[in-house]
Amino acid sequence: MYKLIFILIFHSLLASCVNHSFQPKTVNEQWSTLPAETIEKINSTKFADNWKYIADIDTYQKLRSQRKFNFNGANKFIRSLNTDLCESFLKNWDEISTKNLDWNNTYLSSNTCMQVIRDKAFSGDILPMKHVLLDWAKNNKYHLQLDTGHFHYSYYEGLGVIIPAFAELEADFKLSDNEEKTVYDWIRRTLRAPLRPPYADSYIPTCQVNISRKHFVDDCGSTRFRYTHARLIGSLVTKDLELFETAKADTAYTLSFFDENGVYKGMAVRGGLALHYSADVIYHIARIAEVYATLDLNIYELKLNESGMKLADAMKAHFSFYDDTSPLLKWAKYNKGNKGYDWTVLQNKYRDIPDGAKPHPRGFLGRMAIRYLEMYQPELIEETRNFLNEGNMFGGQWGSDTNALFISNRVSQGFKACEPDLYYLKKYATERYSSQECLIQ
Repeated sequence: MYKLIFILIFHSLLASCVNHSFQPKTVNEQWSTLPAETIEKINSTKFADNWKYIADIDTYQKLRSQRKFNFNGANKFIRSLNTDLCESFLKNWDEISTKNLDWNNTYLSSNTCMQVIRDKAFSGDILPMKHVLLDWAKNNKYHLQLDTGHFHYSYYEGLGVIIPAFAELEADFKLSDNEEKTVYDWIRRTLRAPLRPPYADSYIPTCQVNISRKHFVDDCGSTRFRYTHARLIGSLVTKDLELFETAKADTAYTLSFFDENGVYKGMAVRGGLALHYSADVIYHIARIAEVYATLDLNIYELKLNESGMKLADAMKAHFSFYDDTSPLLKWAKYNKGNKGYDWTVLQNKYRDIPDGAKPHPRGFLGRMAIRYLEMYQPELIEETRNFLNEGNMFGGQWGSDTNALFISNRVSQGFKACEPDLYYLKKYATERYSSQECLIQ
């Protein structure tokens, strides 16, 4: 009897997370420790009825056509994966999300399969991603598995790929009116759930107040970044004003986790992996910045504390950690989610950090934060040269081509891309930012 009552209460609470009684959050001190002027700037960001994510679609498509996707590369998790098998796996994610499949001696999981259908979509084969998205939407699939502990990571990872990818490639999906409505309704419904159900200990974890509190470490790091970005772009694509207000609140809350040195605490607590995860902050911030740029808000100018430190200063700090990890050590000593790498490995120079704890090179991350580099650290653009034609323009778990977004939206504003191949960074890297022809027409 008691078990039945518990089950009924459990399902009632779960339903409350996703039903239509959703109440949008607003940016306030309860959700954020940002200065009042920053909160006001985020609050005053307007929802645009005629909003466009990509202003110059022709330039964007040209850039996309130049991307080099290596489907037979060195990544042992991705090499030889069968697209049909991955499509089938993702369609049945709710049933098998806690299991791993062995196929041709290759580890198969939701994140590797999301990477496969994403790379196929951005290289021109949209059907696998379209099939998965329509299957989820029509059958109300893809739910957070509440009883599987840390597996929530893959759930938000999937949303962080498929929703931004859909926003960029929506024209390629060629959805009917009914299909579009079905997909939009699924996005709105899915993104209305809180990051954690209200009965979970880490619901709205106080990351900026007490980093030692027990919670899933990703709730104050990559998972929160992914969900913030997914809600932001999802609300705009589906023209959901209520969800947009919540996405702004999420943004203010997420930006509250920097310390006085620009360290992102939610990533820096990862012991010997602190630099690895802190490097990812560069791209997480960069893709959120691209969305707000379409709403005429430069988030790099937002102040993070009363001393006047801006988000641009925090980005600069994250690029500098490659040369000096000392600001990370205060938080790295918590050793939360360090996967066996103690914080002491960060006392080494970058080149001496073990490969498993080492992040992508700085130039790899820099090429995904072009807006920031152009505006604040053009001297680092040189480092991106070696990565322009190496692989593709994504990290393994992300779903936005920030480089193409930035360039295509700049072109629409009267700027022009560099000739002959539109890789304006290639020209910057060659001429060391001496030419302004790619900036001003």
